[in-house]
Amino acid sequence: MKTVLKKTHIFTTCILYVFLFFPSFAQATNLERQTQQGVVKGFESELDTISWHGIPYAKPPLGDLRWKAPQEIETHEQTLLANNNDAMCLQKAGPLTTLNVFKWNNVIGSEDCLYLNIIAPADIKTDEKLPVMFWIHGGGNSIGYKGNRAYNGENLVSNGRVILVTVNYRLGPLGWFLHPALVDTSTNLEDQSGNFGTLDLIAALTWVNKNIENFGGNPENITVFGESAGGYNTYTLLVSPLAKGLFHRAIVESGGYRPSTQAFALLSTEDGGHNFSSTEIVSQILIDQGKADDTKSAMALQKNMSREDLSKLLREFNGNDLVELYPSYAAGMLDWPGISRDGHVIPKDNLDVIFSSTENYNAVPVMLGTNRDENKTFMALDPDLVNPLFMIKDEARYNRRASYLSNAWKIRGVDVNARRLSAIQTNVYAYRFDWDDLPQIAWIDLSQLIGAGHGLEIPFVFNSMKSDFNIDFVFWKNLTESKALSDNMLSYWTQFAYTGNPGKGRDGELAEWKSWDNESMSDKFMILDTGENGIRMDQHDLYFNELKNRLEIDEQISDEQERCELFRILFVPKDLSSFDKQDYLDFANGCSAFPMN
Repeated sequence: MKTVLKKTHIFTTCILYVFLFFPSFAQATNLERQTQQGVVKGFESELDTISWHGIPYAKPPLGDLRWKAPQEIETHEQTLLANNNDAMCLQKAGPLTTLNVFKWNNVIGSEDCLYLNIIAPADIKTDEKLPVMFWIHGGGNSIGYKGNRAYNGENLVSNGRVILVTVNYRLGPLGWFLHPALVDTSTNLEDQSGNFGTLDLIAALTWVNKNIENFGGNPENITVFGESAGGYNTYTLLVSPLAKGLFHRAIVESGGYRPSTQAFALLSTEDGGHNFSSTEIVSQILIDQGKADDTKSAMALQKNMSREDLSKLLREFNGNDLVELYPSYAAGMLDWPGISRDGHVIPKDNLDVIFSSTENYNAVPVMLGTNRDENKTFMALDPDLVNPLFMIKDEARYNRRASYLSNAWKIRGVDVNARRLSAIQTNVYAYRFDWDDLPQIAWIDLSQLIGAGHGLEIPFVFNSMKSDFNIDFVFWKNLTESKALSDNMLSYWTQFAYTGNPGKGRDGELAEWKSWDNESMSDKFMILDTGENGIRMDQHDLYFNELKNRLEIDEQISDEQERCELFRILFVPKDLSSFDKQDYLDFANGCSAFPMN
């Protein structure tokens, strides 16, 4: 008996010794994961989750790698401590990235920014193979980062039991830039495309496919989802042949698809290019460096320089100074051309052609949605509509403008493409987020000023009222109903991730979310709201012709200048070469008195 007790004592002492002197021993298998590049170690995060922050998925795009397709990273022998959430790509600071107003409009971040975060349930087993949700942040493709607290995801992961990946990608002119010198000195189509931010997302998806199984994720069940520019980028992944097979569902929140043949136009503005095309920017660099006196002489110098010298000039130019060359507007977003229809990464065809056959795109189950008052988020900052005290100058005009612009967003981002896709595939789902139960703060009625504005669905999807935007207070008015709506939205989103069909949610008890039906009197999209009507299906899709006819006869508009201004915003493309100006001049009672700028 004494021998047994003695052996038990020795065993217990050994176990105690291990925990005292090697406290990470019991956690090592839980926090450490093997990737193809080496071991990464995460940390215990909130709500019984584990997080890995700052895992590199490609080499830093520095020096000669600037404006080149992302390169596979090398292996590391030592364990990588994945606890750094600070990395962000070069951008102008604003309220989406820092609350320090003294930093706003200053360039922050680094070109060394190609990192991703992973969050998993704490009790995950590496052979469990949970659905993976791959989040792409918004910000006009020129601001934002993976680490924003709005995307922390612990609730989404814990309550929805999924694996969440959030990712950085090159932004603004460092993410999308096309110049003849870079094209002519490149040796492959990816480097010649100008679409480096898109290629970053494809590289991150490739990394996830190769490694996520060791984090408990299923590489054969990956849902790409993003909001605003993240939704736009989700569309680009749907149509890019280079993303084929890398994901299996797609959710577009408040997105659209607007790549252009003029993106980073190789022409000067006098020939029809963008004001901040690559050639215009190079000319400005030459002027700033004292090599040219004005735009005309800079353009002449540019044409006479060798492609090698121009390429060297661009790759050696300071990245912060490059971002400074572009003007910014809302929240620090840049005025710059954007994504290019290069014909390799991004098809040259329009969506009406691409979405005419499942052979033309990556045909997976899709969910498309917008918020009822999308444009109010931006209109609230417009001094022509709102005074410095955030009081609406003309409430009727304000709501009328928001309705037209937000309906156009819904048509462009949801209805047109839902009709196209549902004609050739069955698993197409759509929504409109109508929640506007915001409080009144002093004299500011947020339910009128912002309403169901752009971006407000994000905390509902992530099931978290925490945010770097410090808008936690907006949920105080009716927290119980708001939390219930958030729980239901999380249930729909994660059920879609599991099955490709939001159905009745994870527990099978919610209102059934039916697929889009092109029949005129059939249900088409889900309305997500609180209150008496709550969550419900709706059959009223919209058409641009219908919106134009409504605007033409709208008796609430007494000022013809307002009517013509709305026409320009809604129906005049940026590329005027494809627009018949007579349509504008003849609209309604005639807009000739209000010429287009």
